[in-house]
Amino acid sequence: MECYKKHFFDMDKEEQWLNEMADKGMVLTKIGHGIFVQKYYFEKSDTAYTYRVDYSRDGAVMEEITAPYVMFVTSSCDAEYVCWSDGKVYFRRAKEKGDFPKLYSDPKSRYDAEQRQFGGCVGLMSLFVFDICYCGYTSVTAIVEERATLFAVITLICVALCAVFLFLIARKAIGCHRKMKELKQLMKE
Repeated sequence: MECYKKHFFDMDKEEQWLNEMADKGMVLTKIGHGIFVQKYYFEKSDTAYTYRVDYSRDGAVMEEITAPYVMFVTSSCDAEYVCWSDGKVYFRRAKEKGDFPKLYSDPKSRYDAEQRQFGGCVGLMSLFVFDICYCGYTSVTAIVEERATLFAVITLICVALCAVFLFLIARKAIGCHRKMKELKQLMKE
């Protein structure tokens, strides 16, 4: 079993990568969580698959809520359920069975899912802005008062790390916002 650590801000890119891995003969078995990344576990296989990823309905995390949807997709598309992770459901279908249609939710469901992710990003960004302000103030105060310079250096390092995370989360939020605009346009059509 091989493990790849990755993080995707875009579900479409994640699906594309899973299909590229399948083309190399790697079969996704499960997804675990690491620090800031997901751990994708693969095994070698002679069977060629096509993967599809879809948002879990209403952000459902409980198996009994997601199960009817999984049963619907597996029976109507002749597909296999692989796993559930981070609000998304993963399916695969052997290529020999023909084309596996896209499972994208309707524009309204996709919009709602992107909106939930956008809201989560805004919440995290607020937390990191607070951390940057607090740590920055603390380190400047320590430097001005000429005390605990090691403490000041450590808090400045924390400020830098928070700024990096703030940038990454802001990138995700911008991506969600762009998708929300596209989906809103689709809903109007």
